[in-house]
Amino acid sequence: MKDAYTKLWNIYLWADGIYKFSEENADDHVKRVITRRFFVLLDDFIKIARVVKNDLMKSSTINARQKKELEELIKELATQYDAQLDLIRDKLSAHQQPIMLEQTIYWWNNINLRTLYVLYDDMGRVIEYISIVINEPVARCDDAKKDSFVGTELSGEKAQEFFISTDRLSLTQKNTGGMLACHPLQEKGQIIVSIANLLKIDFQVTYYFDDPRTEYAETIHSTARLMTICDLISLIDNLYEDNQYDKSLLSHWKNEFKGYASLEASNRNRDTNFETKLREVRNKFAAHIDTESDLQAIIDLFNSIDFEQISKYAEYHVNSFMKSCAEDIRTKMFLLHQVKLEPSIVGMSPNAYEPFVN
Repeated sequence: MKDAYTKLWNIYLWADGIYKFSEENADDHVKRVITRRFFVLLDDFIKIARVVKNDLMKSSTINARQKKELEELIKELATQYDAQLDLIRDKLSAHQQPIMLEQTIYWWNNINLRTLYVLYDDMGRVIEYISIVINEPVARCDDAKKDSFVGTELSGEKAQEFFISTDRLSLTQKNTGGMLACHPLQEKGQIIVSIANLLKIDFQVTYYFDDPRTEYAETIHSTARLMTICDLISLIDNLYEDNQYDKSLLSHWKNEFKGYASLEASNRNRDTNFETKLREVRNKFAAHIDTESDLQAIIDLFNSIDFEQISKYAEYHVNSFMKSCAEDIRTKMFLLHQVKLEPSIVGMSPNAYEPFVN
């Protein structure tokens, strides 16, 4: 039971830090990029809470009445998550997979303070109940700094500017125009441009929390690094790997697009050994916590990854994608990635943006 208990306590600690990130003076899109990991942790929390509950019953730490009470608390949390909030984890966080534009917009906008508050409160009820029966205090992060991004590109206090972008999340961003895809190939391109944007923010947040001196800062630093691993593997899969959900961009382009040869060249230049190690970290820690492995061993595996190598690898494959897109007029649209419009633009029709705090 000890390892399951340790994992549950740490998952709640990390979720607590991510919840507190919502207090930062960051752009709403940045908040969503980081707090989407909350939904990855929530999936793990529910699964491991059930294991802990059963172990508590087997060890006679709780009686049948208490087991029923704890089951109800976990069920209430799981019901909230299973009402398609798991789609945020599966399609927009742990992986980047195709879904309808309406769903993309709806579920991305559901990453907001209201949703997090309800889930965080329900998680707290579960962990507090277990804490009382085993007489062990709950670990929480210190408070957020709230000013980590003041005066930076990620700040929530920006001048009134307008942008155009072809990523699939563009219409959910303030003052940003986007593209409506008309073909699976365009949808695939939009996903990849979105991943490039997510990676940029992942790396930027990692930079601003590069000298973590508190539990909160360490949590956000690790969160951003873990999301770079999920997003980088999603980038590789969407560029080069066919799967049960759809074809890779490489397959979409084969024999038809001028950028195919360049993209195939970057495919041949992949470091499969490095990718294998990244996938192991993703599968054991970043996308979900392996219930069979020791937690400290998982953390050690994560810390063994060369983060500079991750940065260089991501930069190479994003640039390869952009270079390949530039070779065909039909794919040049994907070079429009958060392009600032002329200062003469003074307004824009409302898009699907919703505030993080609403």
